[in-house]
Amino acid sequence: MKAAGLLFCFMFLFAEAVLYAGAVTEGDFSKSRNGDLPFSWKVFSGEKKNISVVRAKFENYQNAVKILPVPGRESGVIFRKTLRAVKGDTLLIECVFKTTKGQKVSFGFRDPAGKEQQLRTFAAYSSSWDRRTFIVPVRESSTRSVCAVLCTAGGKSPVLFSYINIRRLTRELADLYSPEKDIARFRTQTAGNNLALRGKVSFNPEPVYELTKSNTDNTELIDGKLSRMTSLWFDRKAVGFTKAFHGTSITVDLGKVCDVGNAVIRLQGGRIYSYTISFPDVLEVWVSKNGRDYYKAAAMTKLKSTESSMSNWKDLYYLPETIHPSGIPYVYTFTLPVMAQARFVTFRDPVYKLRSFFSDELAVMEATPVQKKAPEWNSVYKKPSYYMNHNSVMIYPAMECFYVSEGIRLPNYLRIENLMKNPKGTFAYEIEFPSVVKYTPDNSWPAQTRILEKVEKKGNRVTYRFRSGAALNKFMEMIRYGLGPFYFYVEKGVKIPVGEDYVLFTSYYNGKKALTVKRRLAAVAIPEMRLPEKLDVSLWLEERFMMQPDHIESLRKCGFTSSMFFPRKAADLHTHKALYDRAENRNFKIRLELEPVNTLRWKYPNVTEYRCVGAEKNPGSVCLAYRGKYYLQTVAEVKAMLKVRKIHAVTFDIEAWEPHNMNTAMRCSRCKALKEKKGYSSWVEYLTKEQFEYVKAYTQAVREGAAEGGHKVPHIGYYAMAPGFAYRCMEGPVPFLGFPYLYPAYADELQASCYDRSTVDCHKKMRSVFKNSAFSARRIPWLSAGTGAYYTTSFSYRNEQHVLETLMNGALGLQFYSRKSFESPLDYYYVARGIGAVAPYEDFLFKGTLEEQIRGNNKDLCYTVRRLGKEYLILAGNYENRTEVRTEMVLPGKIRSVRMISGNGKALSSSSRLSLRIGGDSFVLLKVSL
Repeated sequence: MKAAGLLFCFMFLFAEAVLYAGAVTEGDFSKSRNGDLPFSWKVFSGEKKNISVVRAKFENYQNAVKILPVPGRESGVIFRKTLRAVKGDTLLIECVFKTTKGQKVSFGFRDPAGKEQQLRTFAAYSSSWDRRTFIVPVRESSTRSVCAVLCTAGGKSPVLFSYINIRRLTRELADLYSPEKDIARFRTQTAGNNLALRGKVSFNPEPVYELTKSNTDNTELIDGKLSRMTSLWFDRKAVGFTKAFHGTSITVDLGKVCDVGNAVIRLQGGRIYSYTISFPDVLEVWVSKNGRDYYKAAAMTKLKSTESSMSNWKDLYYLPETIHPSGIPYVYTFTLPVMAQARFVTFRDPVYKLRSFFSDELAVMEATPVQKKAPEWNSVYKKPSYYMNHNSVMIYPAMECFYVSEGIRLPNYLRIENLMKNPKGTFAYEIEFPSVVKYTPDNSWPAQTRILEKVEKKGNRVTYRFRSGAALNKFMEMIRYGLGPFYFYVEKGVKIPVGEDYVLFTSYYNGKKALTVKRRLAAVAIPEMRLPEKLDVSLWLEERFMMQPDHIESLRKCGFTSSMFFPRKAADLHTHKALYDRAENRNFKIRLELEPVNTLRWKYPNVTEYRCVGAEKNPGSVCLAYRGKYYLQTVAEVKAMLKVRKIHAVTFDIEAWEPHNMNTAMRCSRCKALKEKKGYSSWVEYLTKEQFEYVKAYTQAVREGAAEGGHKVPHIGYYAMAPGFAYRCMEGPVPFLGFPYLYPAYADELQASCYDRSTVDCHKKMRSVFKNSAFSARRIPWLSAGTGAYYTTSFSYRNEQHVLETLMNGALGLQFYSRKSFESPLDYYYVARGIGAVAPYEDFLFKGTLEEQIRGNNKDLCYTVRRLGKEYLILAGNYENRTEVRTEMVLPGKIRSVRMISGNGKALSSSSRLSLRIGGDSFVLLKVSL
């Protein structure tokens, strides 16, 4: 539905389909004259002169209602159009408004007779467009219809209302989304003795979300008060965590060992937009009697929509969520069985990713007599214990098993968790292995965090003691991207003795032992493989990390073909000449990763003239209208670098105009002047074309520098630049870096970023780039190893899936961000498996067509078919599903042979029919000849 002005939509919601009752043409404010309201409106409160229609764009909406506040009273309008609604119906009301931070606004509904009115008041959290929702039941038996109401709630600032939507929910969705329904659900689940009401709550990490943080966070989750909001991140009485890189833990100390039946918690979810407010992928409950040794009592894993039938609310659950930013957020009660005696009960979201976590209440329920007589009572203590850090410092690997490489030196990175109250003392740590494990020190940055102080051998064990060379708080700053690299390995063919296959990580603070973490130990060998000849595969590995032993040789054995360098000035290419030569001598291509705009910020942090007018104090601001000497110096430096030596490819990493900076540009007088001078019709056009004008000079500098140096012009790409990628300013989406103008005239590489834990999403993104670009285009996307996204739980095996999906769907190479995402040799192992699987079939990737019409009869799977003559390379993925599946594919001819290349499954053929069995969360890659 296209909206030319302020559009008020009354929507009926059946199942998950939204049916519009139709646009009310009288509500189209573009048709109003002289600022008058259309005839479908009347003044709700205040005076007509306080209400007008103004030009104010939000998404597709061009106009807005402007309401001036009236001191001491409401001022607003009521919509004449009505929606049928009776007692018992549940209405979802959404509104978008804009005013100054802190100004209060009200919106909601009223029945025409005036007997029922439900408005909610919200305080704007910023001066930008603000989207709010609430869900309420119709309460009065006399109500037959409702109409929308908008008004200010006192204050001094005018309010712009872009739109209001009122939807009537089905009973099923009302049960899911309604705050009142979940409050009732929580009350039912917590009937009995709630032990948490007398307990104490602690957090790891501390809740720091700005809109919910308060000095009463430690009591708000056990005060018995439940929020009626659908968006807890606006509720000061809720508790919110953001950027919880290492997961979130909420621990209740019951004061003494108690008989615990269930653990209950209300959590925010519903909208998976950037993983900011989604329900947890995994929710765990841990218990302890002493506060030191913890045992996992229960865990629930979130299912995909295609697996929703498997939801049992014991170990698997499903709740509908959307990726759209306008999706419905809601709060839901989770109940997990504990069935044990415990003093400490911890709710834990263990998923390591950039995300938020919101709750307003929890409960720890005393066990019933029936629960205490159950066979599983206290069986949790038969499981292995786990140390959960509450007030100390510990180092540990990302995974439950610590992997070392076999016959090759590959790095490990460790994590550190610091909960010391005053972390200014000295810090040291030890790592103990069986003696067959060797260690090679290196000088890669930051070497001062792992100074080898002593090696001590006792029997079949060897301990490496490291000191940090800094106080703990300084140490934490130095290792914010990971503690490492550490090069532990075993010689080829050496086996780790049974009984010695564990490693101990011990931390020391001020010379005293803090904590020890124990992990299983295993060695992993990189598979022998045919190395690629055409693919361009590189790793974000800055020169300061290239001090590691044999790094070029090791990367080559894992399938890498290019070495990425990070010069910031021409002199850097001379300084690191030996590294460049070493890479070239081993037949590596040279790729430069250049960041001229970041260099501008780093080199001139106290200069403000290159920033937007009005944003001089913002170090991240870069004015698109500025072409002064500092900008010209960055262009000249790029040109100088390309003169020095032959370069195969250049990646420009320019991330300067995200939404907030584009919105800043729209207020900049210099940008406004340039927009007017060039006659741009909109800010979207200005931001699109001026990003292009700004960065195209860097491409020209590369071309001129290479020519003057007598070198062939390298391939040129811009990080994240790909068809369809755009950032949204207040006026609408802006193609990233002016893509339609930049590509292909000034860049010949497409570099979509596929940082995603989901292989399905990786498949979809790469397929979209492939289909929306020329077949001959150089598509060199970015992946993040280890997990599919940095700062997430380790899913190393998905590296192989991501490599295969991107390469089979049009990528002619890969760029990995970053060295830290390869936390373990296991990550290199799976990357090598993926590259090695397709390396013998590079012609399919460079010349083979994509046969989208060939698919299997199981629609839940991902299918990629590349054809070269009468041969087919087929990748079928059963990603994230937990069970084995079957599918059949019909090929356009009689099948002569089928060769399984890799994956977990089986293939059978009969005539032109191919039958596949694929294991859970796996794939099959095979070659078929007709």
